[in-house]
Amino acid sequence: MGASFEDRLTRIAQSRENEGSNLGRAGPDQGPRAGRRAVMLLAAGLALGLLGVVAMQAFAMIGPDRSGGIIAAQ
Repeated sequence: MGASFEDRLTRIAQSRENEGSNLGRAGPDQGPRAGRRAVMLLAAGLALGLLGVVAMQAFAMIGPDRSGGIIAAQ
């Protein structure tokens, strides 16, 4: 007739245990360098944002009204 109901349950339980054992393995974004990589990405994002703000202020200074924006107000 085939595998009994208990054999099927045992096989399902074993396959789920094997899936759980793979959860602790290090993937490409895990491991000792993951924190350093995250900090570097955050620093790069902040640097690009600051560069964008400086560029907007520079374009505001050379705009048609020549008011200078925040930089000239200081």
